[in-house]
This record gives sequence, C-alpha cells and structure tokens, in this order.
Amino acid sequence: MITTTQCTQLPYPTELVWDVITSLTDTSWRSDIDSCRATGPHTFEEVAGGSATAFTITHKTPCAHYAFTLQNSALTGHWEGRFASDGSGTALTFTESVSVKNPLQRLMAPAYLRRQQRRYLRDLTSYLRRLSRHVVLIDSQSEAEAPLLPLLRRTVAVALEAEAVEEPCEINILLTDDKGIRQTNREMRGVDKPTDVLSFPMFDLTPPAGPQKAHLDPATALVPLGDMCISLQRAKAQAREYGHSLERETAYLAVHSVLHLLGYDHVDEGAQKRQMRQREEEIMKKLNLPR
Repeated sequence: MITTTQCTQLPYPTELVWDVITSLTDTSWRSDIDSCRATGPHTFEEVAGGSATAFTITHKTPCAHYAFTLQNSALTGHWEGRFASDGSGTALTFTESVSVKNPLQRLMAPAYLRRQQRRYLRDLTSYLRRLSRHVVLIDSQSEAEAPLLPLLRRTVAVALEAEAVEEPCEINILLTDDKGIRQTNREMRGVDKPTDVLSFPMFDLTPPAGPQKAHLDPATALVPLGDMCISLQRAKAQAREYGHSLERETAYLAVHSVLHLLGYDHVDEGAQKRQMRQREEEIMKKLNLPR
C-alpha cells in the first residue's frame, strides 16, 4: 500500500471549499478528469483518458470529513479529506492510499500520486480564486438568516462562473419579508403586491455577452451588476409547497435573479423562458441542489 498526504491552507470559507470538492456535478475546473457522474446514492464514476474509476463514499460529515474508496483496472485504494475552519480560511488535509496491481507501475506510483495531488490542488486553488473574485453585499434584517448568507454568496459566485462572467462583479442582496418586498415592488415597479424575488439590473445586457471592462466602476474595480430583493417569508412558503428545503428555494431565487441581472428574461413564455429555465437547472446542479 502506497500512502501520500497533502496539507494546505486555503484563504476561503470552509463551506465553499467543501462544496467545490464534494460536488459531483461541477467538475469542469478539474484538468485531471474528462467527466464525473453519480452512479448511485453513495457511488460515482470518473473517466480520465478513456479509463473509468469507480468510487464509493464511505464518510461524509459536512465541512469536516469526506472519504471514499476507489477502484479501477490498475489500482484500488482509499481517499480521505479533513476540513477545518481556522478563522482565516480552511485547513485542508487529504490522504490517499493505493495498492497498485502492476509491479512496474508500483515503483512509479508514489511520484505519480504526488504529482496528481499537486495538480488537483492547483486546479482547486485556481477555481476558488475565480469564485471569490466577486463581492456580494447582503442586507439581512435578522440573525436567524445568518446560516443562509454563505449559501447566497456561493450561489451568486457559482452562477456568475457558470455564465462565464470574466469581470469581477458586485451584487447587493436585500433579505426581507412579504411586507418589505411589496413596498419595494410598489415603489420601484408600481406593482402593489408581494412576490418572491425582484431584480434590478444596472446594465441592459444581452446573453450570452456578460459585463465588459467598460462596465467596471473605477472607484471599486468591480462591475456594479445590480440589486436583488428576496422575500424569505415567501421562500419558506414555496419551499413547503414544493417539498424541498429553504436553502434550495433561496438559492434558486438567487440564481433566477442573477440571470435577470445578466439580461435573461422570461416575458415571452417561449424560447427565452425555456433558455432561462435550462440555465437555472444547470446552475442548481452545480450547487448540488437539483430538484
């Protein structure tokens, strides 16, 4: 059995690091594999260079401990990752142990594993850096909403990354109730009724073209993409109605709003609506929050 361990300090929230590493749907950032797909509730498969590796998840404690076994035609083994928040980011330690079947390949395995782990960390760091370019300012009116704030920041970042937005953006989010969003709807749109989410884009963009350098604010070096207002009262009611979590509903409303800020619309109830719904579902899968 050959064992290698990597320890690294990442200046990013543990929730974000955990979600990126454990996602089976958002693996486009990895240069070491061609594809990844879930094959069961606790199993998945990765393909690299035409060769498939089967994985079985053996432990999954959110933001703390993730482990799985792996097996392909050349080796069997086990991977274990430990996550710890230290106030300035995330301490990540992962250990991989493999048993190589071919004696000649066994001699080269330690160097190969270390090389692959360094490659994985480079890809991971690069992707986390891209996700963290954007600034999400949240006006929250209750401490009870605090657990949703990291989710909202990650949701906005993943949505912008999925839409290939190159420029760093700033988005403002107001979390309110039905009374508050009704007032905003009345004052800003002349519609005197509550809704689930309102979007106020700063620019008249046309997908797939996102914001450009010309949209950057010189004072902040960010694109002020716009504002969104979410009624958590309505989100809770809709989560109960649709039979899923408040987290999923809130993330969906944020994704919906980000797409509006980028110029997507659904007023025609036809091709535009279908395009927007497709993008919403694809982004929700990247967030590990599909239907």
